[in-house]
This record gives sequence, C-alpha cells and structure tokens, in this order.
Amino acid sequence: FLSTGTESMPPKPQVFKTPDGKEFNSRPEWRDYMMLKFYSFTGVKGAPFPEHRLPGSIAGQMYNITDCSDTELVVLDHCEQVQIDDVTNSKVFVGACESSMFIRNCTGCTFYVACRQLRLRDCKDCKFFCFSTAEVHIEYSSGVQFAPFNGGYTEQEEHLQTAKLPYLEHNLW
Repeated sequence: FLSTGTESMPPKPQVFKTPDGKEFNSRPEWRDYMMLKFYSFTGVKGAPFPEHRLPGSIAGQMYNITDCSDTELVVLDHCEQVQIDDVTNSKVFVGACESSMFIRNCTGCTFYVACRQLRLRDCKDCKFFCFSTAEVHIEYSSGVQFAPFNGGYTEQEEHLQTAKLPYLEHNLW
C-alpha cells in the first residue's frame, strides 16, 4: 500500500489538564473535578486559618460554598454566580459576583459580599455587609442585619469592573 499523503490521521484525543496536573479525557469529568477542588469550599469545619481563593484562581467561574462551619472563607476573585448553602458560625467574603448570589440555610454567619443580586432563604441570625445592584430578596429568614459593604483587597476594583458592578454608583444594600 502506497500512501498518497492525503489520508487523514485519526484525531488526537483531547486532554483536559487541571492546575494540580491531573488529566482527564472527558470535559465533564474535568469540570466536576475543577468544581470540587478549585471552585468550591465544601465541608470546611473549624479550620485554624482562613481558607482562601486568590486573585486569578477563579476567573469568572461559578463558585459553591457548602456544608461549612466555624471557619473563615475568603474568595478574592470575581465569580459568575455563587451558591452558599448550609454554613454556620462562619465569616464569608466574596469579592465580586457578576450575577446572582444565593445564600440558603445559613445560621450565625457574617457575610461580606459584592454582587449583582443577593437572594436569601432560610437564614437565621446573620449579618450582611453587602453591595448589590438590585434589592435584596429575603425569604423565610429571621434575625438578619444589613450594612453597606466594607471589605476590600488590592485587585477588587479591577474584579468589580470585570464583573460589571458599578460599585460607587448603585448600591441597594
């Protein structure tokens, strides 16, 4: 058999690599791993030091915080959407959320958040220092307190701009 050079080679399998070097052949498996290891805080309980996500580590992805207690959780980057569920006796900081932030089933927490829309459900005895471009939606919650956002970090202004949040112009906390 003589090759004419026009035969095509089979496509090379696509490899999806994570920042920690793990490789996946399937995008859904890669995405699930990234969500679990890099785009969430899950099951953090009584951590002796604050858990951090540094600037540039999320870069506009969704972020989840689930089942955490007695800790400090800090997201120093911009996110597309944030979901926070089942957090107790903790402090949570989220620098810039481009769309909606959902906070559900949280008790005894203090939140420092900047987002387009803040939605609360079943929160008890929580404080919110928030920036929101829409009125806060509160469902089935009690003992919640609000004040203007008072957090900050070096890259936050850039992250607020990237998330299209007009921080100084329109805060409906």
